[in-house]
Formats: sequence, structure tokens, C-alpha cells
Amino acid sequence: MVLQSSGAISLFNIQNEFGGTNPISLSEYYGAVSGIPSSGPISFSDFHGKSASVQQNTYDDLKDLRSTFVSNNYNYYTSVNTIKSLIEGKGYDLIATPKYGNLAEGLTGTTNITSLGKFDTNKFTSSTSSSNYLKNSTGFSNNLLNDKPFMIIALFDNNGFKGFICKIFRSMTSALVRDYFYPAKSSRSGHNVYAFILNANGTELVNTGSSTRWNFSNNQRSTAAGYYLTTKFSADDGVWGVIFDSLVDGNNPGPRFSNSSSYGIENYNRGDSSWKYYYWGNQVTSTTHCVYVFVRRQAY
Repeated sequence: MVLQSSGAISLFNIQNEFGGTNPISLSEYYGAVSGIPSSGPISFSDFHGKSASVQQNTYDDLKDLRSTFVSNNYNYYTSVNTIKSLIEGKGYDLIATPKYGNLAEGLTGTTNITSLGKFDTNKFTSSTSSSNYLKNSTGFSNNLLNDKPFMIIALFDNNGFKGFICKIFRSMTSALVRDYFYPAKSSRSGHNVYAFILNANGTELVNTGSSTRWNFSNNQRSTAAGYYLTTKFSADDGVWGVIFDSLVDGNNPGPRFSNSSSYGIENYNRGDSSWKYYYWGNQVTSTTHCVYVFVRRQAY
């Protein structure tokens, strides 16, 4: 339930909502949910309208995370656990941390992401338990972007946070994580997607073109779990991102990132360390970049 939005709140009320141990104190509840201080002064009024159930509004979540990432200017390499904690604190699952050199063929599996260049095998499941299905998008002013499965990609380089790519799978009504990768798409097809870009400076781009499509790699050779091997996410190449009004495919014959409507990172038809740049509306030469890929399951 949600705590009352005004009036007196007791420690007993807070404990009933958030749990805890006796003897009870407010300091137990630092950072319990978004909006409650994680350090410093904390008061009963901070808990007005708060709930232990993390509420989802995709658009508002992206805006909140953008503000946090920008104001703290997290180092993409040394702040993995902090960034992961912020993402999970919003009720999302971090499924992968692809980076230059380890984004497809060099992306390796783990059961607990604590570094870059990993994917979480526990989040890629063929189980059709209701809790494993993904929640659909909410909160966008353009209603075409709402009520569809989605994947969020946050791009960082050594200068900090660049922005979010939200890929919204417009031909799906429900999905597991593996459904984005399995069964593999052919070289001239892909998932039909809409794209929402939230830049680090707060500006937004929306693409609802009917020809915007994404295929991780036509030669990924994913198993029913959604990846090739635990030691190798893709058998051959891959792309994390989108091109407005075009197909993007991580493997030959493409198309690959090439223009001002390209956003993301890729290994196109070479080794993971061969593509020394990323795209964010233009090509940026870099070997110090990564993306954090996350989704939200029904379990939350």
C-alpha cells in the first residue's frame, strides 16, 4: 500500500510498509525508494505518498536517471556498481554492460554484473513464468510509444553520460528478454521499433517511422536463452542501438551505423576491438565507451 500523502506518519506505519527490525529508527530507511534521502537529514514527511512497491513511469524514470547521471558525472568504468544500483533502484534489471572490445563476440556471461563487458545469464531465460515477462512502456506524451515492450540503452564515454536510447518494440504486445534476440532474424529483416532519445542535456528526439528496425546480428546464432554461449554472447558481431527510418543489423550485409540518425555502439563484421568509435548523431572516435542495457520485468 502507499503511505498517506499528508498528516502524521509513525515509525510503525513506515515499518509496516518497508519492513525492518526492532528497535526501529528512521536511519534504517535511508534511500528506501526514490525521493527518500540516502544520507543526511531524514524526516517523517519524506515518507508521505511513498510505497515499497516501485512504481513505473518509463519516461519519468529516464528523466530522473538522466538528472542523476549528469549531476554526479559518474566515471563509466569505475562506477559500475553505483550506476547498476541506481538503475535497479528504479525497479529495472541490468542485463548487459557492453563496452569497446567486449560488446558482442567478447561479451561474456555472469550471474552478477559488477564490471563492464558482461551480460547477466540469469536475466536471459526461456522460462515463461509471468514474473519473467517484461513490463510495457508508460508515461510518454506520444501515445505510440506507450504500452509496448522496451529496452533502454545508456551510453557513457570517458567524458560522462551521453544519453539514453529507448527502443520500443512496436510489433510486440509482450516479451521476455530472449525474445529480442531469439529466434534470430534474417539479414534483411529485424524487429520493428520506435526510438526515443533522451540526450544528456535533456533534449529529446522521437522516431515513429514505419521503417525503423533493429536486428542484433543475423549471425548471432542465439540459443533459446537469447545468447550464443555463456562465454560469447554472439557468434558473429552485433549492434546495440538504432538508426532512425532504417534497418540496422550488426553483421554483414548490414546496414550499419553511418549517418546522423545513428545512435549506439556496434561491432560490424570484424572483431570487437576493430570498431573504435560510437555514434551519437555523428561518429565519435573512441576506445573508452560503454553502454548499460536494462529492462523491467513483471516481477517488480
